[in-house]
Amino acid sequence: MRMVIAVDNSSSSRKAMSHGMAMADMMKDPPEVKIVYAIGLNPEQSKPIQFLDSLDRRNNMDIREDARGEVEQIQSWLNEFSKKHGNYEFVTIQRHEPVGQIITQFVYDMPADMLVIGSSSRSSVSGVVKSLLGSTCEYCIRHSPCAVTIVKQSDTKTSA
Repeated sequence: MRMVIAVDNSSSSRKAMSHGMAMADMMKDPPEVKIVYAIGLNPEQSKPIQFLDSLDRRNNMDIREDARGEVEQIQSWLNEFSKKHGNYEFVTIQRHEPVGQIITQFVYDMPADMLVIGSSSRSSVSGVVKSLLGSTCEYCIRHSPCAVTIVKQSDTKTSA
């Protein structure tokens, strides 16, 4: 079995990784586990308009810089995590497309039997499904060629 766990630097992502690795630990035959961090850059302009092209390039530089910091943080908690669960490969993918497309393409290319992804519920995109799950999670559910396990973010509300 091949499992992909999609991560970013969010609490829901950490919860998804813990859940995915716990599932992997329970399997009789240990699965091949790939933990994937996807960096979605702005598309390259085919006919660049100088002003817009300059903004896209500058924004992509910011995205790459933010991603570098997130990857360092993820690798730090993966180092702690690997003391408990050891058998996985961490993969970083950077492309000029949305994160959901990057993840599902990786799942196709592997090919994976299961995708584990966290649901952040932070999306401001309209639509009930997107507002409940997040647009990346929703995209992966609709386009993944394999089973998708959604790990919900903890409800942080407390009663007074």
